[in-house]
Amino acid sequence: MEKEFLVNQKQLTKEGYVIVSSYFLDYCVEILGTGPGMLYIQLLNYCHKGKDLAWPTLATLGKKMQFTPKSITKFHQILLKHGLIKKISKGNAA
Repeated sequence: MEKEFLVNQKQLTKEGYVIVSSYFLDYCVEILGTGPGMLYIQLLNYCHKGKDLAWPTLATLGKKMQFTPKSITKFHQILLKHGLIKKISKGNAA
């Protein structure tokens, strides 16, 4: 299993990377929990090329993280509560 991951790791570099601060990993994840911490990193992965908006579906995030949409929603609420993300509604601006 480990050998297979190392082979696939070379393919990961083609997709890019996300920079995560040590402070976040050392302190914030301890407070938030690993699920919300991983969700935050997944959302960062969608914010590239100077963008700070991400619109992945619950199903997409659930599949990537191997959690149910209900769990993703709970993690999302924790990130909102701690001010790490903002909720922006899509809609028609009049």
